[in-house]
Amino acid sequence: MRLQLALTLALILVAGCSHSAPPIAHGLPTTFGKLTGAFDARMHERFPVGSDEELLIAELKREQFKFSGEVSGSEEHKLSAVYEAQDLACKQLWAVYWTANQRKITGISGHYEQVCF
Repeated sequence: MRLQLALTLALILVAGCSHSAPPIAHGLPTTFGKLTGAFDARMHERFPVGSDEELLIAELKREQFKFSGEVSGSEEHKLSAVYEAQDLACKQLWAVYWTANQRKITGISGHYEQVCF
């Protein structure tokens, strides 16, 4: 009986960490905890340097990223948008940082992080 209860609780916790990713991150491998480079690679592939910044912003808005404006203290990337998903046991965060000049992307990076309680 106790084993069954423990297994049930474990399944609930694991299911709690499987919250859906934003569409731009679907199909990417993740590891428990800190980010993998897959989301960063996806951002570079989809929006390489020279891409139209307005296309990036439009896609992130469609996917319900929250824009937080300038990144304080960052010399590499000045703008950011974050998608956060939280459920019973876990919090997942996808963040995109970029710079642009005359509406063309001059630098971009993507970060993924997961924390379970």
